[in-house]
Amino acid sequence: MEILKRDGVVRLNRDAFSVDENLCADLRDRILAEIETKTGEDDNGNDENDNQKVYVPGTRLRPGKGVMDLTFGGDARHDVLLPLKDDDFPQVRPVLESAVRQLQPLLSVAVEEILPHLHGTSSTYVNSSSGLYHHRRRVHDDNTLAVELVEVGSLLVRQGSLHQSVHGDYRRFTEENDDSRKEEPFNVTKAREGKLPPRMVTFVALQDIPSDEHGSTGFITGTHNSQAHGLLYRESVTIRDDKDRDQARQRILQSSTSGVRTTRGFRRGEMLIYDASVLHWGGANSIENNDRVIFYFGLSRNGSAARLSLGQTLKGFDAVPPILLQDI
Repeated sequence: MEILKRDGVVRLNRDAFSVDENLCADLRDRILAEIETKTGEDDNGNDENDNQKVYVPGTRLRPGKGVMDLTFGGDARHDVLLPLKDDDFPQVRPVLESAVRQLQPLLSVAVEEILPHLHGTSSTYVNSSSGLYHHRRRVHDDNTLAVELVEVGSLLVRQGSLHQSVHGDYRRFTEENDDSRKEEPFNVTKAREGKLPPRMVTFVALQDIPSDEHGSTGFITGTHNSQAHGLLYRESVTIRDDKDRDQARQRILQSSTSGVRTTRGFRRGEMLIYDASVLHWGGANSIENNDRVIFYFGLSRNGSAARLSLGQTLKGFDAVPPILLQDI
């Protein structure tokens, strides 16, 4: 927990925490088969098998049947949203449940202590046609923290994918709000509306990643703060000269708490946890016949997703209540 607070990312010792390699291999094979065959799609790209079109407002969760393949970087990178309640896709739950069983105490505390408190998340949302629901108390009767699942998916990086630019998956704003014990001002939380909430993400390696050339992910430790984001985002907008931009990024590296940490050397079943705001990138994959597949799931404070999705609906989908970590 102390490493996660300091660095924003921690790689877990596989001797203490890991998911069964056979479960990981089964899930990897199924994901690759789905991508290769485009199972269930008709000529118009519609998923005929997705007869349970549901979503959790403010999240990327699609608990019903079928996968949602979001390609980017050409066909080289795929972000595959995975179903949670699909009897025809049984490989997801065992991997998710194994990771949650082992990591729930750490993840619950990490979400509470590291992620920003959004303005207004102490409010209660009323069940309505817009898909908003009462969320439960932050602390349950058994004293476990109420933490909500906001994404479950897989990142597939094919041979030939290029090196991603450095980025964070959500913004850290003003310095005084880097302390997660303080509630963000209204205008700061307002700037997040329509986006995914701050979240803690767990990676599970579905295959060995022996080298950077296999498409490993890199993290710049200690950059889950407004200072690092200010260097990357504000200066990247105003600085036009490539040399000056490189110098700004170099200052980010120099401010790192313990250097760059990567998923190089990961073995199948190993896990890593990171604050989604820590600056990172997906590496290029130059290994022939290598499809690097990572399983991931993201967690947020209970109620944060609903707060950022006020008034939003997903056309063609029915809204369902949040999925809490303790219920997985």
